[in-house]
Amino acid sequence: MLGYRAFFYIIGGTVLVLGLIGSLFLHEEPIAAKATGSYWGQIADSLRWKNLAANRNFFLVLMGISLWAVAQNVFFPYLIIYLTHYIQLDTINSSITIAVCILVGGVALAYPLGLVIDRWGVNRSPCWRLEQKWSG
Repeated sequence: MLGYRAFFYIIGGTVLVLGLIGSLFLHEEPIAAKATGSYWGQIADSLRWKNLAANRNFFLVLMGISLWAVAQNVFFPYLIIYLTHYIQLDTINSSITIAVCILVGGVALAYPLGLVIDRWGVNRSPCWRLEQKWSG
């Protein structure tokens, strides 16, 4: 029996490997001018209302990612505890069950939802309507 430690090492290792592979595909333009001011001053400047409004879509994505991360950190430990203590799966089997459900569920939902969005159109999506309301 491998236990929780092995599960978190496997997940951490997977994230590390995928992050390293993903970093090979990043291409950034060189910065034209050096930033001026202190570190905290730059952070405060990025959080000013005019900068938030100018980069609205970026901050909407960050808020969405933050909400998803908080939700995942709330329900995921309970999911593991439920599978371990109530369903009586050992850690490796519960890990495999979760991985298969995520992969199969993600693939099973991605294709039909893609077809619906293609037929429905992006302009009628809830995210687009939220952006229109937010931009005035």
